[in-house]
Amino acid sequence: MKWFPLTTGILVTFTGIYLFLHPAVVTATLAWLFALVMFISGISALVSYGKSQNKHILQLVQAVISIIFGLILLSSNTWALSNIAVTILAYWLLITAIVQFGHANRLQKLGFPNKPRLTIAITALIFALLLFSAPFFSAAVIGRFVAVIILIVGVSTISFFFRM
Repeated sequence: MKWFPLTTGILVTFTGIYLFLHPAVVTATLAWLFALVMFISGISALVSYGKSQNKHILQLVQAVISIIFGLILLSSNTWALSNIAVTILAYWLLITAIVQFGHANRLQKLGFPNKPRLTIAITALIFALLLFSAPFFSAAVIGRFVAVIILIVGVSTISFFFRM
């Protein structure tokens, strides 16, 4: 049992090195996870729209677009997934920002606090613009960033073994 941190640390470190050298693998994996989140978010928004008393067309649009983008990404191959995921994620964030701005506006007109929706809208808009500005660079940065985090975890685990 004492050797478990060393073994795990070495495996995680080698995984981090591999992912650092192949950032497209990380991007494709993250894209698949985002696609799953988009699809589930779209289904959830569609169900919420169906049950809502105050239906708004932007909710329906966001739900349908989330489902379509999610299905496109889930059905893509790995290479296409790593190439188009950042652009689709940017479009999805832009649409989410627009919808959240609409919700914030409606909440303000009804006299309710709109800061949470407005914060989500502004954050989504900023990330969308960043991803639109350099999608391939963003994908490489995301891949390398995740790889560095995994490397740090691996080295920390190995260091933990030697401190035991």
